[in-house]
Amino acid sequence: MKETKVNQNTTEKSSVGGSKLDQQIITGTLTSRIETRETKTEPFYYGFFKFPNQEQETPVIWKKQAKPDIKKGSQVQLKGNWAKSNNSRPSFTCQVYQILKDPPELTIQSLRKQIQPLLSFTLEQKQEWQQKTDFLFSKNRALEKLEKISKLGNQYLQAYLLTKNARYSNYQQELLKHTNFTSETYLERMASELEDTERRIKAIQAQDKANQRIRELEQKISDLEKQNQDLDYLLTSGKNSEIIKKLQTKIQELNKKTDEIEKEVNQ
Repeated sequence: MKETKVNQNTTEKSSVGGSKLDQQIITGTLTSRIETRETKTEPFYYGFFKFPNQEQETPVIWKKQAKPDIKKGSQVQLKGNWAKSNNSRPSFTCQVYQILKDPPELTIQSLRKQIQPLLSFTLEQKQEWQQKTDFLFSKNRALEKLEKISKLGNQYLQAYLLTKNARYSNYQQELLKHTNFTSETYLERMASELEDTERRIKAIQAQDKANQRIRELEQKISDLEKQNQDLDYLLTSGKNSEIIKKLQTKIQELNKKTDEIEKEVNQ
């Protein structure tokens, strides 16, 4: 049986406040790779964990120790402290971790299984967008043809519109009487056909813009969390009060900016 891996920090206190006496033990699954965040003093490391009965993934932070050697998908027991934060997404600073279960071994079959649903989704999206692209190109070509035929004279234009009448009536005599295009009504028909595609594309563009704002908001929240952690550390360690005041001012500025982004996203 594989021996579990234990890593222990030698510091006496959590970097986000609280002593060893109030440390907590939690167990979760690492859902990301362990990343490095550089700071002016020393780097710290973080990864995202999924804990039981929690929908949102939680950031776990390691400070003043070597980069954790944990593979994505591992089940890990963590010992440390929750950050004192008012954010809806708290973070956990880990002092000791123990790998309880390694992730499943990567195989050709497992990676194929991972790729397949992603590929199916992207192919559906590609097909849908290809159809929209072909549709828009066809309408553009129809406008170019209409413009050229209009320059030839009215009789050629009427002949062209007559063929469009036949096409839109599906070449059925009983439907032909309901289709009698003029230049204006033909353009109106094309405009109506463009409405659905235009509406969908604009909705996607609006969603992309909202997603960009959300990413900016998440970055601001991440900055706030780091500032709060640094502030908690200074408060518990009794560092220079001037530094604390500067951090508090910075947090207020970030909070104000975050509120502005939230308002824009919700508009």
